[in-house]
Amino acid sequence: MPKNIKQKCRKNQNWLENVGEYYLKTGESNGSISLSKILEDEEYDFDGAMSQLTLEDLFFAACRGGWPRCMALKSESAKLEIAKDYYRQIYQTDISAIDGVKRNPEWARALM
Repeated sequence: MPKNIKQKCRKNQNWLENVGEYYLKTGESNGSISLSKILEDEEYDFDGAMSQLTLEDLFFAACRGGWPRCMALKSESAKLEIAKDYYRQIYQTDISAIDGVKRNPEWARALM
């Protein structure tokens, strides 16, 4: 594994471990890829460590995002609402609040 990737993993190890625990709890990971094994093994082999999720499951996980609030929710549609709310917040409010310049929210949404 390239040295710079290992350095980034070590720097962000606590965060990465929390993300890993989240995906174990949601069932979106089987835990076969271990951050500690990657960091200690120069020749880590990823063969056989791939997820058994379907492509649809992976798309859902990518769209849902890793928001901590999702952990407590059971409904898949409720999980997607968190991501939708974040998206709306960006184009309706944050796009102008960042520097105080009034921007057209619909233009911002179209660009996003």
